[in-house]
Formats: sequence, C-alpha cells, structure tokens
Amino acid sequence: MKNRIFIKNIFTGLLLALLLFSCKENEPKGDEFSWSPDGKKLALVNVESKELLLAELEDDRIKQITQIDSIPGENAKIYMPSWSRDGSYLLYAKSSKTALDILTYAIAANKLTQIDRISIEEKKEIDGKVFVSWSPTVNRILWLSWNKPGEHLLFSSLPDGKDRKLLVKLVGEQIFSFPAWSPDGKWIAYSIYIQDGHKNNGLWKIKSDGSENQQIFPANQITLFQWQPDGSHLAVVKKVVSPTNQEQGKSKDSTYLYKLFLINSNGENESSLSEEKLQIRKLSFRRKAANR
Repeated sequence: MKNRIFIKNIFTGLLLALLLFSCKENEPKGDEFSWSPDGKKLALVNVESKELLLAELEDDRIKQITQIDSIPGENAKIYMPSWSRDGSYLLYAKSSKTALDILTYAIAANKLTQIDRISIEEKKEIDGKVFVSWSPTVNRILWLSWNKPGEHLLFSSLPDGKDRKLLVKLVGEQIFSFPAWSPDGKWIAYSIYIQDGHKNNGLWKIKSDGSENQQIFPANQITLFQWQPDGSHLAVVKKVVSPTNQEQGKSKDSTYLYKLFLINSNGENESSLSEEKLQIRKLSFRRKAANR
C-alpha cells in the first residue's frame, strides 16, 4: 500500500510540474517516460508539446525539470530516449517532415550532440526507436543511416560522436531489420533482403569493431530476431509463401506464413518452434531467476 501511495504522489507531482513547465492550458496527452538506471531521474516525452524533458528526483520529490529538446511542426516527433548503462547519457531520435536526427544528451555537461541527420524525403513509416541502440556492455551507440534510397549504412560511435565507425554499407534494395547487439556487446546481428531468392538474403552478424562480417542463417526474408540473454542462441522469424500458394504460383494475394526458428549464435542446429499465419511482431526470452 505504501508503494502505491508513493508512486501516486510521484506521478501527481510530475503531472503538475509538466503542466506548469509546458505552459499548456490543456493536460498533456500521450506522455512517455523512462527511468535512469539509478532510479533518480526520469526522461519524458511530452507528445502534445513535442518536448523531451528530464525530471530529477530528490527525497521522493521532483527537484527540477529541464527541457532537453523540442521540435515544432505538424509532422514532428520525438522518440522515447534510452539511457546509457551508467546513466550518463540519453540516446534518442527526432523526426520532422524531411529529416531524422540521431542525438545524444550528456547529463552532467547538459550538452546535446547531433550524431547524424538523415533525409527521409524518400522514406515512409519512419520509427526512430528502431534505428538507435546502446551497447549492453560499454557506452557506445549503434545506428542505422542512409545517404540515398537503397543505400543502407550501419554506424557505431562513442556517445559524443567520436570514434565513428562504418560497420556495414549495403547498396541496392537491401534493408536491415532492427540491428541488435549480442548480450556481451561483441557482435551485432542484422538481416538483409534484396529480392526473392537472392543468395545474400538472411541473418548476418558482424563484430562490433567491424570485422568478421558473415552470413549465419540464409533465408529469403527475415522479419524479426532476438538474442537469447546468454548470447548462445537467436530466435528468428522468417516469412515464407505457404505451400498451397507455392503450388498455385505466387500472386499479389498470396498467403504467407511466419516461421519461428531457434538457432545457435553461429546459425547452426536450426530447430522449428512455431508456424503462424499472422505476423509475429515481438519476441522475448524468459530470463533465468537468480540463485538465492
């Protein structure tokens, strides 16, 4: 009961602070928030006013709210930021009608750094959350970029933009599917799709320093994958035309199946786990409980 009262008081105060800070007559709608690793700060996206805010807590009260960033415009959006593992940085993206910006914010220095600006005039359905991520072991970021339609670039750098490395460059109709760090931060997995039946289609992995780029699981089209928490295996979803439609020939109204596989980190020992008609949109491994 005490915990419930505490949480209620926190968010009541937070809402009042947001109302005062954003100078809005109406209550903000659609707010998103994320705790810092030490639980002493909250990063918030005010969807209505299109602001990124940082709330600092002290003695169970909101000590201060700082505006980190804002973006005007009907089509503008700020995506929920993610914290570095030590809580010293925020990594986020914001989009306007014509560009997607990748940025970091240094908490102690109160400094914004623009890591990349990507034109989105030729892109549709942009989601800034899927293009940026932190290494799980060190303060290093990973992001997906492009210079022109059909050219995809995978970069990593330090959070201040230094030591920038181009890990992968693909030209043509190739796309990534949510590049993801391995749990130990040594590898990055990504998928390629060029055209039906192309030999390079499938799941690939590359070392975080850009070496040993290799295809580990050939598949025509991979829509989703997830590392197992210990890094020993990956769950992979691939999209295939159903056998019935293959016999009849492919058509615009072909029925697809989404097959879920488990493979080891080298792409071997493939085992089929599930076959679904509806698209699988999220995967999650259950973590083992700690020994007590």
